[in-house]
Amino acid sequence: MSVAFAVWNNRVAPVFDTARDFLVVELKNGVQGRRSEVRVAGGDIYEKLEVLKSQGVSCLVCGAISQMARHLVETEKIVLISFVSGDIDSVLEGWSRNELASEAFCMPGCRCRRMRRGGFGREFNRGTGGGGGRGRGGPPFRGV
Repeated sequence: MSVAFAVWNNRVAPVFDTARDFLVVELKNGVQGRRSEVRVAGGDIYEKLEVLKSQGVSCLVCGAISQMARHLVETEKIVLISFVSGDIDSVLEGWSRNELASEAFCMPGCRCRRMRRGGFGREFNRGTGGGGGRGRGGPPFRGV
């Protein structure tokens, strides 16, 4: 499985829709493998998705994301973990420790108690939800 992190200035890009740089990390049995930096020449969402799919990405970690982009990502069966903030090394550490849903990685102003969409916790056995959900009073996700 490969996970893509939208990156800007060595941090998680604050808005996926304008991000052009991605760090793609292969994970095998929860252990980080090959890392590659990928640049998408244009800012078109369709181009981004084609590049991510060509890299075998099955999960995307990003900051804020528009409804349209979220819908397109989910249509491609890519698990979306949005509204994440922090420097990329800390976020990678948080990912490996199953802590991306903690307040430490929430974008400012985001309560991080909303359920993540796309079966995040069930499919990848990661922690509680937060960000990227419907945002209208959804229950906290308790994991598997």
